[in-house]
Amino acid sequence: MAKTLASLAGGRRAKGRIGWLVREARAQGTVEYALTLVALMAMVSALALLWRAGEDGVFARLAEEAASHALGGTGPIDIALF
Repeated sequence: MAKTLASLAGGRRAKGRIGWLVREARAQGTVEYALTLVALMAMVSALALLWRAGEDGVFARLAEEAASHALGGTGPIDIALF
């Protein structure tokens, strides 16, 4: 009594169409997995670069260069810039 999906869809010709749909679904899953993996690797790489820049003191140098006392101002000018 149990009928297969192919027999319900029209016999032998439907088997080819169903097989095509299954292959297409598998291919789509592979592409989605690859895109997710690339995005994850990009995030990990970006975090590694930020970590490395923090260890090398890049952020500290940038903050020091941006500080008002690096301009050599004195008195009210230095206070106003701070």
